[in-house]
Amino acid sequence: MNEGTDAGVLWSLTAAPSPATRALRGEIRADVAIVGAGYTGLSTALHLARAGAKVVVLESQGIGYGGSGRNAGHCTPTFQHYSLAALRRQIGTPWAERMIDLQTKAGTLVFDLIQTYQIDCEAEKNGFLQVAHLPSKVAAIQRRSADYAELGCKVRLIDREDTEVLTGSSRFYGGWIFEEAGHLNPLGYARGLARAAQSHGAEIHTQSPVGGIERAGAWRLSTSQGRVLADKVIIATGAYSGAIWPGLSRSFARSTVACMASYPIAPEDRAKLLSGNNHVLDTRGDFTNFRLDRQGRLITSVFVEGRRGRDVALTKRRMSERFHWLYPHIPRLNWEFYWFGDVDLHPATFPQFVELAPGVTSAIGYSSRGVPTATAMGRQLALHARGTPASELSVKLSKPRAVPPGFGLVPRLLLPYYRIRDAIDARLEGVAIQ
Repeated sequence: MNEGTDAGVLWSLTAAPSPATRALRGEIRADVAIVGAGYTGLSTALHLARAGAKVVVLESQGIGYGGSGRNAGHCTPTFQHYSLAALRRQIGTPWAERMIDLQTKAGTLVFDLIQTYQIDCEAEKNGFLQVAHLPSKVAAIQRRSADYAELGCKVRLIDREDTEVLTGSSRFYGGWIFEEAGHLNPLGYARGLARAAQSHGAEIHTQSPVGGIERAGAWRLSTSQGRVLADKVIIATGAYSGAIWPGLSRSFARSTVACMASYPIAPEDRAKLLSGNNHVLDTRGDFTNFRLDRQGRLITSVFVEGRRGRDVALTKRRMSERFHWLYPHIPRLNWEFYWFGDVDLHPATFPQFVELAPGVTSAIGYSSRGVPTATAMGRQLALHARGTPASELSVKLSKPRAVPPGFGLVPRLLLPYYRIRDAIDARLEGVAIQ
């Protein structure tokens, strides 16, 4: 069965085919049952299966149907919202250093898996490039680069001239590169993880929504045509958790992201932008991110907020204007693909490892860092399921806690504030921004 996300998602047309799967029929016994065939579930299945565990994955749709097949394909193993010092204050010893180590090495894990299993997913380990959109932001970028350099990460600062060479735009004032990052075809990566897990004996059943999870000696997971009896259960459904477990969906806020991809840019114009084939993020509060795919499409995304995102024509027009301002020397972009995906936001903005019941765990709250973070969390979940004590893991095991009431409104409230602040800062510095 060749499954994808849907016809509106670019990756459904460009990803390598899915491995063969089928719906669950009858009863299966497993050591570990995993709900969800996205990055978290598939990475967990792969790491468990190659350690010899009998693993069954149940997926309500197709492989990578949720956020794993709907993101922009950035593999950015950094922390977006907090400095490393702030993380250390917030998490404390020893968990902060473990979390930082997990995250900063997650990109290497992704690309090692891609190489080991020869995953066909347009993988490019060319680095993540963050650029200063105002002169005053250069100092912050320098501090950020220095923080990661102290960890031994491969980073480098670039001046304004080199930033223009790499991006093709004169609108930026400098930047830094995290070289152990990259980008890929996200659905192709999910399908490759599934194929890798299957190669070690993991069973993956798609079109098999779990209707109930209950204790019956072992844990029993029921679908419309079958059931799995397992010693342990891992719920890896992220923002698409729904009502699968009482209270799980209240432990994060679901936020929608709109992604879009341009028509392929002409080769002579493509040569004028992103010469290093990096994916780029600027320093705005309401940030701009972009990259190219192998066919030369420019891909970007925005959080849905007010009319932005929901009003497709308006959003396309605004993003065309933004990129025409960045790249006036190339024709104005038109958008061929436009799709939506959901992310699970948590106030901490780093992953939460939660115990729902004895033998039932989940990981949530990746806050839009899914490609590397979910892959690394899958390995942590597998270690725990195999018996590694919680005290020895990289992420602290905790009980799920509901996020504050109204937390889901935070992006919708903060993004307009960020845009106003960005405009004021630009005016004070005598810089025009679009």
